[in-house]
Amino acid sequence: MLDIWEMMITIIVKLIGSECNRMKLLDFLAPTYNEVNYMLNDILPNELSNMKMLDLASGEGQHLRVFLEKNIDKIYAIDQDGERLRNILHRYSECQDKIEIVQDDILERKFQNTYDLVYLGDNSINFFKTHSSQYKVINVISSVLRSSGIGIINITPVMER
Repeated sequence: MLDIWEMMITIIVKLIGSECNRMKLLDFLAPTYNEVNYMLNDILPNELSNMKMLDLASGEGQHLRVFLEKNIDKIYAIDQDGERLRNILHRYSECQDKIEIVQDDILERKFQNTYDLVYLGDNSINFFKTHSSQYKVINVISSVLRSSGIGIINITPVMER
C-alpha cells in the first residue's frame, strides 16, 4: 500500500509528466499559519498581477493575504461551507473586488475556466477520505491549471501554538 507521499508524487508525475516543476508539494512539521504564510511568500513570484487563482477547500482563506499582497488579480475561493466562505469577505473586506466565493463540492463541480495558480492548503487533501477522491482532487488541479501555471499542495496540517 502506498503512503500518501508516494501516492501524491506518483499521481502528479502521471498527470503532468515532465512538467513536474510547476507543482509544489509542501510538508512541514506542524507549522503555524505565520510559518506557512512566510513559506508561501518565499516560493511565490514577487508579482502576481494579471493572474487568476483557484483556492480549493478555502475554509476562511487563512493564507489569502500573501496572494493579495503580491497583487493577484482575482481569487476564486471554493468550499462547501458557505459560512466560512462569507468570513473570507469579512476578513479581506478591503479586497472584496478581488475575491469571488463559490460554495460547491470540488469533486462535483464542472469547472469552466483555467487558472494561473491553484492552491490546496492546510492538509485539505485529507478532507477527501479515500485515495480515489484524493486522486480526483489532484486531477481537478491538473485539469484547471494553465500550462504555465503553478499548483501548490500543502499536505501538512497547520497547528497554532
